[in-house]
Amino acid sequence: MGSESDWTVMQHTCITLQNLALPYSAHIASSHRTPARVKKLVSGAEKKGYQVVICGAGLSAALPGDAAARTNLPVIGVAMPGQSKVDKLVAILSMTKMPPGTPVSFAGVGKPGAINAALNAARMIGIADLAVRKRMQAFRTSQAKKVPKHPPALSAQS
Repeated sequence: MGSESDWTVMQHTCITLQNLALPYSAHIASSHRTPARVKKLVSGAEKKGYQVVICGAGLSAALPGDAAARTNLPVIGVAMPGQSKVDKLVAILSMTKMPPGTPVSFAGVGKPGAINAALNAARMIGIADLAVRKRMQAFRTSQAKKVPKHPPALSAQS
């Protein structure tokens, strides 16, 4: 994530990965304030066995694109809610308007985006890992069971 304040959102990525029994590491690294840290983390990710990079970023949201330029791993971006609608829009556009050859997948904004980034990463990993694919199927089954078959009964009108 680009800054410590992003943790309130990005912790949901970590929780989701934990629930799927997927290892992860979380770091604060800013493309603008700590570019050497970003370079070291992302350039070495594949050698360390990482399979997907998830970046949470707000304002200019440079982190996902910066990461995508430094690795062959899939990069998923999560936009922070921001202080204003303009902040959120700028972050979204930064992640979705990458030049050809530097792809970034965009998972969404805020907590839903953070959760979906983890789920999408698990799906990517599950392509080659049957155990992860089975855990994702179990997750989807549990989600389906949470949806009621009928609306709640109407209360009697007096």
